[in-house]
Amino acid sequence: MINQFLESVVVIDTETTAADPQQAEIVELATAVNVHNSWSVNSVLFGCVAGMPPEASEVTGISNRMIAGLPRIDQCMDAVINMLGNQAEYFVAHNAQYDRTVLARAFENSSVPELAQLFADPSRWICTLRLSRHMYGSAVSSHRQNYLRYALDLDVDDSLGVHRAGADVRVCAALLQTLVQELIQTGRI
Repeated sequence: MINQFLESVVVIDTETTAADPQQAEIVELATAVNVHNSWSVNSVLFGCVAGMPPEASEVTGISNRMIAGLPRIDQCMDAVINMLGNQAEYFVAHNAQYDRTVLARAFENSSVPELAQLFADPSRWICTLRLSRHMYGSAVSSHRQNYLRYALDLDVDDSLGVHRAGADVRVCAALLQTLVQELIQTGRI
């Protein structure tokens, strides 16, 4: 049952140029899909119009040199659609509202604006941040993804970095798996 569910989701993370999703440009997109109980991760960098502000580089570790000359996300929609998959029943993210908003905006400004509706639909998204808040409440000091990584001793490689989209989808996938297993064990689903 859990494997069937995990194979129906795409875990998503974006790295952007700003904390405000209405102003942010996506400079990195990563996805994780579960195939036969193993997570497969795909990540790609994109260029942006105004460049990476130092505040964004500080958080993401993505510099202007890393994205110089790369096409913007709106110029790569075929690859983005391929990464996001057309078989997914649900998209999963930690703070899904942010990723949902920036992805919908990227599609609105692309050659396939009709897909913005799909990514803007909150019923298609599972938010591990909200789920962890619901499950753990004040039993944990924080619900930030990397705090939960260590507090719950998630099954991810210790050498895996933080705040790059590829690393974050691996952590989010492990968090989702842990949360779902706990929900099943406690009889909540």
